[in-house]
Amino acid sequence: MNDTVILEIIKRFPVYQYHAIPVKKIPYDPAFRALCEENKCGYYNACHMCPPCVGEIADLHREMLGYRHAVVFSTEHILDDSFDLDGMLEARIKHNRLAADLRKEIRETQKECDVLAAGGCGHCAVCALTEGLPCRAPGSAVSSMEAYGIAVNRLAEECEMEYIHPQGHLLYFGLILYS
Repeated sequence: MNDTVILEIIKRFPVYQYHAIPVKKIPYDPAFRALCEENKCGYYNACHMCPPCVGEIADLHREMLGYRHAVVFSTEHILDDSFDLDGMLEARIKHNRLAADLRKEIRETQKECDVLAAGGCGHCAVCALTEGLPCRAPGSAVSSMEAYGIAVNRLAEECEMEYIHPQGHLLYFGLILYS
């Protein structure tokens, strides 16, 4: 599959910006995984798609490098104000569901692909991991770019995409990986 087909699929989704990039140019920094381990979001060891459950960072990096092509995409969300935490959570869940839908559509023609999104999966209100059960929605669950050690701010810069948006607006990023 070439970039043109992926880009045509992306255009059917409500994405804000997108940019094709070779996987080898994706900025990698294991320090971003350390942020996950600080558990400020509350998903560390509480979500199947987050560390440590998602796997060792070196293995995830190797997995990512197994793909040749990538498309970075962002979604834009309007918030009531800069402290609208509920709006931020709702926006992240909406973004991650879009990422899962995007992966599903791409996999109809490109079996070898994956999509990473923003922060904890958020597909289920309560992750099955907290109940000691397997993922309830493996086809809809998405891992975060940070869990893979991707420096999202530097990736946006590399792709000449907006990273900081005006007050009251929020951008979330995702990454499509394919061969």
